[in-house]
Amino acid sequence: KYACRVVRIDDVGEDTRILTVEADNRRLIHFHAGQYAKIEMAGLEARPFSIANAPGSAQIEFHIRNSGRGI
Repeated sequence: KYACRVVRIDDVGEDTRILTVEADNRRLIHFHAGQYAKIEMAGLEARPFSIANAPGSAQIEFHIRNSGRGI
C-alpha cells in the first residue's frame, strides 16, 4: 500500500480525465505494464483502475472515464 498525493488532474475529453499521482515520500512505485491499482479515497469504496503509463516513473497516471457509477 502506498500513500499518494494527486499531482495533477487533466481534462482530456468530455467524460475523461487523466489523474496523476506520486508517493508521498516521492519514492519510486514499482509496477508492471498492464497492472492495476486500487484507488481508495476517504468516504468512498476502493476501486481498481488500470495504470496508464510505463513502469519506471515516480508518477503514475490513470485515464479515468466517467461511467456514471461514481468514482
